[in-house]
Amino acid sequence: MRPPRARRIVALAKEHPKAKFIAHPESESQVLDIAHYVGSTSGLLKYVQEDEATSFIVATEAGILHEMKKSLP
Repeated sequence: MRPPRARRIVALAKEHPKAKFIAHPESESQVLDIAHYVGSTSGLLKYVQEDEATSFIVATEAGILHEMKKSLP
């Protein structure tokens, strides 16, 4: 059985099938196993700036979401 966070991410992925799931390496291993990309805070930011996807599910601390929204409204 998946832990609650991984189940929540799977549910979000079903709701947003075109979204890519990215995660910080300090996330739970079950979360990392299902990520499209795993990277540092700066790596996550660079990934969303360079990837062709237009929506993302992000597993990291909330502070980076503000930076992502600033750089990619």
